[in-house]
This record gives sequence, C-alpha cells and structure tokens, in this order.
Amino acid sequence: MDSPPPTVEQLASIERAWRDTQLLASDGIINRHRDEVEGGGETTLTMEQYRSLQVYRQGLRNWPEAPIFPDSTGRPVTPTWLVEQLSE
Repeated sequence: MDSPPPTVEQLASIERAWRDTQLLASDGIINRHRDEVEGGGETTLTMEQYRSLQVYRQGLRNWPEAPIFPDSTGRPVTPTWLVEQLSE
C-alpha cells in the first residue's frame, strides 16, 4: 500500500527547512566577506559575487511568499559559483 502524498502543510514545512538550510550554509561566506571588507584587505568574493549572493539570499527569504510555494520547482536558483564554494 502506497503512502498518501504529503499535505500542502508538510510540503511547506519541507521547503522552509530547505530554505533555512540554504541561508545557514551561506552565512559563513557573508560573514567572511564583511570581515574582509571591514579589515580593508582583499576579499575572497568579487563584488558581483557578493551582490548575486545577496540577491539569492533575498530570494530565499521571499520564497514562502512566492505564488508557486511550496512547489520545489520554484525554488530560488543557487548561483553556480556558490555551489562550487560550498562544496570545498
């Protein structure tokens, strides 16, 4: 016997947990960049990367209000360079 499909509430909970995980995963990169800027040294991220990261993080924060939420196909797209950096 097959299990019933998840409810909308269960899907929303899954998507919020995914979103929270993505925000936490990029917190360290944001903090490092800010520390580097405040320290006056060179930064690991380019300004373009930093801006794209902030746009991505704002998309994550807005994800639960998106019309397609909680359909995971509508998730904000992680920048390619971020995927590579998080896997290091």
